[in-house]
Amino acid sequence: MASMQATPVGGKVVVASTGQGVAGVSVALYDSGNGTVPVSTAATDASGAYTFARVPAGRYRVRITGAGFADQWYKNSVTFAD
Repeated sequence: MASMQATPVGGKVVVASTGQGVAGVSVALYDSGNGTVPVSTAATDASGAYTFARVPAGRYRVRITGAGFADQWYKNSVTFAD
């Protein structure tokens, strides 16, 4: 049986019309059943990339805020154990 280990999870925030990365955006990771207390938070770098250092396998919601854009929620994001 595979062990459930926490692993890094990341992504990139881009402008849909141009593909340009967006720096300085706040990204928060929430347990799928909880929208009030984030499990982890990160900020995008100059290229729009972000990483959550240690995320256990499971279902999550990601909230992206800042840079003058409307808040975005991505529901049912999933991580997998090795």
